[in-house]
Amino acid sequence: MIQDWLSIVEAAYRIDVDEDSWLDGIMEASRPTLDEGFGAAALLYDASSLAAFDVRRLMLRWAPERMEPGRCLALFENPRLGPDTLAETFGKITYGLVSESFGRTFPAVLDACAAAGIQDMVAVNAIDGSLQGAFLVGHVPNRRRLSRHGRAMWTRVASHLASGYRLRRATGGAPEPPTVEAVLRPSGQLDHACGPAKEVEARHSLRASVKRLEQARGKMRRDEPEQAISAWSGLIDARWSLVDRFESDGRRYIVAHSNDSPTPPWKSLSPRERQVAAHVSLGHSDKHVAYELGLAPSTVRVLLMRAVRKLGVKSRAELTGLFRHEVRAGAAPAIERGPRGRPPRP
Repeated sequence: MIQDWLSIVEAAYRIDVDEDSWLDGIMEASRPTLDEGFGAAALLYDASSLAAFDVRRLMLRWAPERMEPGRCLALFENPRLGPDTLAETFGKITYGLVSESFGRTFPAVLDACAAAGIQDMVAVNAIDGSLQGAFLVGHVPNRRRLSRHGRAMWTRVASHLASGYRLRRATGGAPEPPTVEAVLRPSGQLDHACGPAKEVEARHSLRASVKRLEQARGKMRRDEPEQAISAWSGLIDARWSLVDRFESDGRRYIVAHSNDSPTPPWKSLSPRERQVAAHVSLGHSDKHVAYELGLAPSTVRVLLMRAVRKLGVKSRAELTGLFRHEVRAGAAPAIERGPRGRPPRP
């Protein structure tokens, strides 16, 4: 089967279904790439605490019978290393082989998989500044080198998995969540806007983003999948996620939800400087951070330079250490906003 990459992104933003259905939809959409005949797994986790690494949910699909979910969950809950190392592991890797990226932390996982004929796992780690995330693994029968294409596509998809998971936590399944700030038609016509979305620049940006999204969902999704996934950034202007909504008469709308990425409360930084610094602290490249936040790469570089200078750190490693300390100290990063809820301009 040919992988429809946008179908995974669309599944990530299903905020109208329960958690099991959401995970199942993501796995089903990912199956052409993840499942090589030995199944796949998905788990939701929280790595923000020093006290424990919390696996909130684990789902196993299409796997050999001997790999039952309860046993697999126990393997993740009994790591060789402490929770701080777990957080470091999950907090810096977006895509890779479990043997190379996670094997030192979870040696028993690979041993158990080998008994079922599984030699390795391809891992996709979708995480944001809260250090909470979704983790997908595809079981593979042999060791291999990962392709650049796969890395590029899964890294972008991970941005949407993280955004979708964050939005689900924020909305809590409410039919009319307070996160809704704009409603648009697939044509880009804006039917409703409130709060920050009412501003002229925001309206223009949202309309343009919806048009790009709809173009990506046309022939481009099949003929030019890399361009299609690139056209749908992780956030719009570092604030909004776009989600389909279907009315009872069958009409489809695109809803813009406020879905700011969490950040530590670095008072000396502007909200966007905090966002960029937090994402860089997760080991993400400037280019990837630009995609995650929906900003220009040049803007990310400028914001990072300002943040590093204000925080007094001299390297990305120092920034990452400071970030993890702040997350642990505050239990979970805060989302700080400017007047009327809009992040001030950088």
